Amino acid sequence: MIRLLGCLILFVFLCVLSISCADNQKGKKENLEMQAMCSKGAKDFFNKNYPEPLALPENSNGYTNHYDSKLNKCFILINTHLSSGPVGNPNQIVSDATFLYDAYEGKEYATLSTYKLHGENNTPPYCEVLGKLCNEKDFQNLIKLYMEE
Repeated sequence: MIRLLGCLILFVFLCVLSISCADNQKGKKENLEMQAMCSKGAKDFFNKNYPEPLALPENSNGYTNHYDSKLNKCFILINTHLSSGPVGNPNQIVSDATFLYDAYEGKEYATLSTYKLHGENNTPPYCEVLGKLCNEKDFQNLIKLYMEE
């Protein structure tokens, strides 16, 4: 009788373990699918909202994306570097900006931008997180929160 009970407990344990493993594999597959969808959605968002900058070699746009499985959201972090003229131009204005968006909803979560005239920071950075003014540290903390799992 004890042997039968032990076999029954072992059987139940193995069934639960098997179901748990199957659910885990299903979860991993779904997460990979969501990451792929996020990658495509981020690319579409970027191409629609951030066309190629002017033809100066100093200008650039780029992005990274991250699917947050806990929030079930696709985030895109966009970096832009725009210059009013070639390096060395005494009247050159340079703008660097980073934006965090939900790639599907288009909601802007954060902005950090700097402007330089003649290669010097002439104005303090502009920072906004969730509609409130912030500092660069707040911005970096938010980026970590949404762009890392």
